[in-house]
Amino acid sequence: MNYFNKAFRVVFKSSRYRVSAFLTFIVFFVAYLFILPATYTGGRIGMVSLQFITPELAVFAFLFAILLSLILPFAVYAFQKKQSRGNSSTVGSFLGSIIPPLLCCSPLLPTLAALLAGFFPFIFGISGFVQGFIATYETQIFTIAVLILIYSLWQNARQVVFAQRGVCELYTNN
Repeated sequence: MNYFNKAFRVVFKSSRYRVSAFLTFIVFFVAYLFILPATYTGGRIGMVSLQFITPELAVFAFLFAILLSLILPFAVYAFQKKQSRGNSSTVGSFLGSIIPPLLCCSPLLPTLAALLAGFFPFIFGISGFVQGFIATYETQIFTIAVLILIYSLWQNARQVVFAQRGVCELYTNN
């Protein structure tokens, strides 16, 4: 929690990061309100999705959006701070901090299975299996995704603190 508090104070001292976090939250929250009910709409995403919003889905949409709206400014801040110091691994660390949270909370797997099913008709059974599995264990999957996002937030907060100090994380004790 110490890393998070320090990172929060450092990053959100700038109004640029506060505004970007707010806008990111709004975009992701609205997107998740449309995406998460896709299980109940046969995969259709649009105004029809809003009819199937449950309090549980709204809470998960809020959690995903708030966590991502904190992760992204932390990652950008650490990236910019490390880049200004000439660290050659900054692009890799930036992509490594952004891509996993975005992939874990998106409809990537069902979309990929559906795409493959379009090319290979015999794989269609896999797409139905994946959709059925996701529909059956939706709450558990979303909870795991929230835990992954919390871990990613903690990792990005650490990177902000290390970047602010101008030290490599391997040489710090806290």
